[in-house]
Amino acid sequence: MTKREALLKKLSTYQFAALDLQLFLDTHPNDENTIEKMNMFKMQAAKAKADYESQYGPLQKNSTRQELMVLISDLLSYRMGSR
Repeated sequence: MTKREALLKKLSTYQFAALDLQLFLDTHPNDENTIEKMNMFKMQAAKAKADYESQYGPLQKNSTRQELMVLISDLLSYRMGSR
């Protein structure tokens, strides 16, 4: 497996985990532990995407670094309690 393939696999794994937890939260919306895990996977996915795009270019036509900064800012403000 090439480094590029490994990065894509890592990204898809984090995205899948975040989506799976999001679906779980549809039926358990107050599960704080799951919310925390989902946010962790979303942050890891954003970092993996940024790592990939910095080395190989955008994954999507409209991908920007600004998306990463907004996501990180949102997650940090959530963690700090300013939901």
